[in-house]
Amino acid sequence: MPTWPPVDRYPVPDLTRATLTVCTIARDEERRLGAALASVAAIADEIIVVDSGSSDRTVPIAAAAGARVIEHPWSGFARQRNVALDAATSDWVLELDADERVTAELAAEIDAFLALPPPPEIRIGRMPMRHRFLGAVLGPAGRYPFYRSRLLRRGAYRHDETRLVHEGLTVREPPWVFAGDLQHELADSLAEARHDTWAYARLSAQAIDRVTGRDLAVGILVRPITKFLFGAVILGGARDGIPGLTKLGFEAWGDALTWILAWRHGGRGDGARSGHFGRPATLPGTPHLLAVGDPRPHWTWLQDAAQAGGLVSVVCAPGHAAARVQGGARLRVRPARRRGPVALLRALDAEAQISPSPTPVALDRLGAALLRLAPGIGGPVLDPRQVSPAQAGRRAVRGPDPATGGLAAETTPQEARPRC
Repeated sequence: MPTWPPVDRYPVPDLTRATLTVCTIARDEERRLGAALASVAAIADEIIVVDSGSSDRTVPIAAAAGARVIEHPWSGFARQRNVALDAATSDWVLELDADERVTAELAAEIDAFLALPPPPEIRIGRMPMRHRFLGAVLGPAGRYPFYRSRLLRRGAYRHDETRLVHEGLTVREPPWVFAGDLQHELADSLAEARHDTWAYARLSAQAIDRVTGRDLAVGILVRPITKFLFGAVILGGARDGIPGLTKLGFEAWGDALTWILAWRHGGRGDGARSGHFGRPATLPGTPHLLAVGDPRPHWTWLQDAAQAGGLVSVVCAPGHAAARVQGGARLRVRPARRRGPVALLRALDAEAQISPSPTPVALDRLGAALLRLAPGIGGPVLDPRQVSPAQAGRRAVRGPDPATGGLAAETTPQEARPRC
């Protein structure tokens, strides 16, 4: 997807520029809210803060920043966010939490995007989030670029109010992918990290209806250990030092704790749902073809698939990213930083975050093997030699699941703050 260079703000109002509302939900966030709103002051035409009963200076801080404050009793993350969306009046909405900051690069990029104005077929944008944990900026331990859907055309999406957690927005059409970072301030201390992990585990445990013996064995032992080792070794999280390893440790502990709490609170076989609590709902046709391997024998197929609809991502070795890529805005190429299967797997993990359930495409045997190893990528792997570009493109743009409206997991432990 193309990105746009920073532009100077117009000295007079530009009537062609799309307008932007920034929506935030908060409670007792006086320590962080001011910086969050200040980071969007230059690009926001309207700021809405939905407060759920703050006892500190959250409301005065929001008002001082020019926000319209809506008092609404806490009714869950999804409901609070929908209250903010319903109050927005601009063309576009940027959802921003109190512990997030729009960097200057991302702000300029959003401003240029709104000045296009955005084409009508673009209804949602995803942006890379970079975590700060225990005072350190994380890279691989935070699964950077960790794409999140935060910019949306007003009225195009809503949050699923049946979900206690994982209430974020999931793309239903090719998204606009931004390059500038959204900075996320995670826990500043071990005590805060422990509190956030417990809060997320309690909420996640309530979403589990049925706990089998296999669920407990996998959820308490196998998956947390595998998750920690994959993040620390394969994805390179150990390079982030003690803060990175600590974050990975809290995530693994949180997974195990979720299953323990689910079992203790009665999820013992009388419900209808099991499996991993963090797995997003199956969304028919999330518009993303994720191709891995050497693309050179398949350039024409990839370009035709992009033209057929959806978004096509290509993950390949550095030397295979030739300049012959001409698929328009719907064809992305992410070369690995180095040669070798581990570097390819890291690039694959990053590109797979563009959507929660991409359709995998193996361009060679190595690509097929990596797609089976990568977490969160399921379903049959397509072979360009057996599937036409039109068939692959149609598969990538099938309609959203009517049961969910195209909504699924986007929440991390530190994003599930019950004090909001």
